[in-house]
Amino acid sequence: MKNALLIFGLLTLLFSCTDNGSDVYKEVTIEGVDFTTRKCGGGYYLRIKDELYRAIEVVPNKILTKNTKFPKTYWITYERPNKECYNMEDGTLKIKITGIKLK
Repeated sequence: MKNALLIFGLLTLLFSCTDNGSDVYKEVTIEGVDFTTRKCGGGYYLRIKDELYRAIEVVPNKILTKNTKFPKTYWITYERPNKECYNMEDGTLKIKITGIKLK
C-alpha cells in the first residue's frame, strides 16, 4: 500500500510540473533582421505561432549568417532575461535565443 501511495505521489508531482518553454525546442519563422541602431535595437524579428518576437541576443552559431535569406524556419530554445532591453514595450516580446537548429 505504501508503494502504491509513493508511486501515485511521484506521478502526480511529475504531471503537475509546468514547462516554461525555455528548454524545449519551438518551431519559429525568422522573418528578418532588425537593422535599427537605437538603444536595444538589432537582432532578428521572428514569429512563434502568430505572435511577433524580437531576438535581441542569439547564441553563437553557424546557422544564422549575413548571407541567410529570410523568411526561414528553425527550431529554437529561448529565454526572457530580466534586463532593461527585454522589458521595453514596443509591440514585440524580446527573447534571447539559447539554442538553434535547422528544421
